Formats: sequence, structure tokens, C-alpha cells
Amino acid sequence: MNKYCLYYFPPKSDDSLGDSLVIYFGGNLPTTSQIKGEAVSKLLNKENVIGYLIRNFSSYCKIHIHGPIFLPNDEIIDLLNDILENAGLESLPYFDHSGFVIGEVVSKKELKKSYLYQIDIGNIINVESTFELNVGEKIVVAKNGTYLMPGRMITPFEIEKGVSSDGRICSNQDLIVPPLEEFFAVIVDSNNKNGDDFFKVERRESDA
Repeated sequence: MNKYCLYYFPPKSDDSLGDSLVIYFGGNLPTTSQIKGEAVSKLLNKENVIGYLIRNFSSYCKIHIHGPIFLPNDEIIDLLNDILENAGLESLPYFDHSGFVIGEVVSKKELKKSYLYQIDIGNIINVESTFELNVGEKIVVAKNGTYLMPGRMITPFEIEKGVSSDGRICSNQDLIVPPLEEFFAVIVDSNNKNGDDFFKVERRESDA
């Protein structure tokens, strides 16, 4: 299976998908239809399966997240695999990395309406962003192939001839960092190591 993401809609969600968990592996393809199953529905783009939808998810597991589950633990994946296998579907690989990493701004170039940054995430990458940052600041970068949500995966794009943007500098809204009515780049502690998984760092700090 390709890389996938998990997204939970809680029971009181205004969305019609309330109390549903989406398993999405269709890249940037939209869902055009679905095949409903007893426990698991298949999400389709034309004739291709691009994800699964598990309704009434709170009957399997109480979960206190609204939106993306960036770094699910093994227990969640085990539960999902039991549900999928009982439905005759392929099981999921475990998550060993969220795809969101600590990066340090090492250079900055002003473009017409944005900035081109060189970011050290353990290796140097180019990232275009409208955020105005300072050299030396540490931020969170979503690497290529990382999902922000179902149907929205980070992919490279050309900024100028021969130069591509290879990631996304994350906002607080991307990472569900309050206050969500605001919009800003998430700046992290300078002691964090470049390339470390942001959500593993967060988990270590919350457990400390």
C-alpha cells in the first residue's frame, strides 16, 4: 500500500461523515464515489480504490481527536487492521514517521509574492513560502509525500527554472496548534535537532 493518512470526524461534526474514520492513500486524487460495505466502505476515484471509510468508529474506539491523526500508535493500527481484515481488505503498515520534521532556515531569497528558503532538515532542501522567516529560526516542514489531510499530499513543484520546492513550511492550522482562528508559521525551540519528527518530539515532551 502507498503512504496513507488517517482522519477522524467526531460524532458531533457538522459534516455528514460524523463519527467516521477515513483511511486515505490516493495522493491528491478526489473521492468521486464510494462502495458501501457493512463495516467499511471503499472510497473511489473513478474505478480506483483510494481509501476506506469506517463509520460509527466510536463503537470500536474512543478517540479524542478531530481531524488528522498525524502519528498513530501501534494499538490504533492493530485495531484498524482487525477491522480491515474482517472486511477482507488489505492491512495497513505501521507508522514509523509522521513526515513532519524540524527544519532550520539557512538562507532566504525574496521572490515577487513569496520567499524561497533553504531549509536544513538533515539535508538541505528548497521550500517556497509566503511566511516571512529569519535565518536561524526553526520551523516544521511537511516533506514530499506527506498528507495534510485526505486528498492533500505534499508534492514538489517548480519555483523557477531548475529549482523546485520540496516541502511545505507548516502553519499552526496545518498542525492543529491553537489558536486556530489565527494563521502563523510554527516556530519551535532552537534546541530541537534538524530532521527530527515533530510529533515524536511533541510526544516526548508531553510524556516528560
